Amino acid sequence: MTGSSNEPTASVACDGTVTIPRRVRDTLGLEGTGRITFVETDDVEVVLRRVKPPAEIRGALATSADLDDEKCPSVTLREERRRDSAHVAEKLGNDGA
Repeated sequence: MTGSSNEPTASVACDGTVTIPRRVRDTLGLEGTGRITFVETDDVEVVLRRVKPPAEIRGALATSADLDDEKCPSVTLREERRRDSAHVAEKLGNDGA
């Protein structure tokens, strides 16, 4: 890196967190939350790469409607847990009658 004034920069907090500048997030296609990976090069530099979310990895099997309806994994997990808990409660209620 040349360190020119046009290159985005960021500060590292004492706990190691870094806010990625908007221009870099836009370049990587990161909207809202996302994941990146750090790739070390032979030139002792680090390259940021966006990690594709599961919805993009599904490839040809995913339709645009599937991608539009994609939920945050934690929301999906909470919904499944509620359904499972309700199912167990229903079974226990019916078996005890």
